[in-house]
Amino acid sequence: MSIATRLRTLLDEHVDTVLRTLPTYRLAEEGRLSAAQLAAYLANLGWIMNQSFKSVAFAAEESARRDRPVAHAYYTTKLKEEIEHHAWAYEDVSRLEKDFQIRADFEPSVQARALIAAHQELILKDPAFYITYVFYTEYVTITVGPDWMRLLRDRCGFDTSHFGVIDRHIELDQAHTAENMRDVDRIASEAGLSEAEMVAALQVSMDAYAQVYSSLPMAVVPGTTGVESDALAT
Repeated sequence: MSIATRLRTLLDEHVDTVLRTLPTYRLAEEGRLSAAQLAAYLANLGWIMNQSFKSVAFAAEESARRDRPVAHAYYTTKLKEEIEHHAWAYEDVSRLEKDFQIRADFEPSVQARALIAAHQELILKDPAFYITYVFYTEYVTITVGPDWMRLLRDRCGFDTSHFGVIDRHIELDQAHTAENMRDVDRIASEAGLSEAEMVAALQVSMDAYAQVYSSLPMAVVPGTTGVESDALAT
């Protein structure tokens, strides 16, 4: 079994046993996710995407420094693909503000910051580890994304224009996931990393990402899209 196949199997289990049980998802299933909560979700997503873009650049730099041409080429291509995608999430937040008369006083959650910090540590250990997070986000988008959109639209009453960032990425990430299935093993092999090491790196992202979206519904400040945290990082 390839490393990528092993990671995909773990992700399938994670989707069913963790992501579909998170408070954010459950509220949407029950038709009780508010516009403020959706805006907080999207604002955190946009912030994470922006910071992750910087993490990809860091992984590319580290790959070049360690003379890893396969990883460097992968991350460099990823940078070109993801330019300004975080802006899509912020555009969605703006539509929610206008349509539902809410105020987006946004600061990233403590958990979102912890996710990015964990990735910085992973890249410092070995930039090859970061592809496990890229695989995670893009695979989760195509597996959970369609159901998430359906719940937001059919049960919570939101329009697709309120979560366009998800809609756009579902289409894009189909091809990206196929590429990741090929590139995970190539990058791990170049770095001399074992399946166990790559699985451990993926687990870091699975745990940290689940914490981000476990905290949001409880952390939303009433009447705003803000979440309780310290000052906004750039």
